Amino acid sequence: MTEENSNFFGHLKKIRIISQFGSYWNRLAAYEETEQRITINNKGHVWITRYYRAPCLFDPDQLLSKEYLHISPEATIRIMETAEDCFAHYRHEIIRDSQMWYAQLINTEGDVFKADGSQSLEVETGMYRLTELIQNELNKPDLLLLGSYKEVLDEDGNLTDQQEIPFEKLMRKAEESLHRSCAERIEILSALERCYYDCSEDKAKRIEFYRMLHQYAVSLEAEKPVRHSKERYTWEDMAKELYSTTN
Repeated sequence: MTEENSNFFGHLKKIRIISQFGSYWNRLAAYEETEQRITINNKGHVWITRYYRAPCLFDPDQLLSKEYLHISPEATIRIMETAEDCFAHYRHEIIRDSQMWYAQLINTEGDVFKADGSQSLEVETGMYRLTELIQNELNKPDLLLLGSYKEVLDEDGNLTDQQEIPFEKLMRKAEESLHRSCAERIEILSALERCYYDCSEDKAKRIEFYRMLHQYAVSLEAEKPVRHSKERYTWEDMAKELYSTTN
């Protein structure tokens, strides 16, 4: 039996969580982590798979890492009981245009339950409690799971607005910056993609975008950049240069 977005009952045999870092308001740059998948069963076996964004906007996400862990019976019981309690009282309430999580739970009777939700400030405290428990038991504080909210909000809890950069100015900057370091080109590629969504109705701009995107993707793929290297040039640095340069 499969229950879509229904409250869990019984004893948990296995839980699988898919967490997404990106959203409509949080577009990820090349080589940024896009998704985590974690499976935990009642025998203490844990599987973690991570994915990152390919340098080309239209390529599928790439495998970043796969890991297998085994946790103690005591840790397993704590996680299973907390998950049972959270999903037995879970209220399904999706908040659109935010990072999402998807969960599948299987009880010892073989019943399958599915739930999904938003990793937003409105997520119930129980989901945060489960997230923190799994992070602590696995000693992995960078797991996203069900409640590590990362969207940029203002003091009123609203998504902050980003200042728009003129398309032509950005393309000139991109053309001049093909010789820059790998970290700098990753940031510029991300800026180009943001601009693409704003110009998707303009055929001439789309063609220009594809041409520039191809040049950056080819150069990045040839160098095989390391994700975890320290970036010395950020989007903020590039934005300052763009705004300070006259048309």
